[in-house]
Amino acid sequence: MAKIYFAWVGSFERDKPHYYIINAPDFLIEYDNSQGNCNHIHAILREKGNDFGEDILKNHYLTSEHHKK
Repeated sequence: MAKIYFAWVGSFERDKPHYYIINAPDFLIEYDNSQGNCNHIHAILREKGNDFGEDILKNHYLTSEHHKK
């Protein structure tokens, strides 16, 4: 049986930073709401065997203009 893991980091209060990840053997879901007064989310669904292991969220933070401040 495949195991799926869930992890939460951050506040449970509205408008406070938080992040979660759902990690399974063949997929990964990330949700990040920790920037811009917590009004700017990022969400990613990765199909692990189909994206060559690229860290899409990290790459977005490093290359997107709205994160260069």
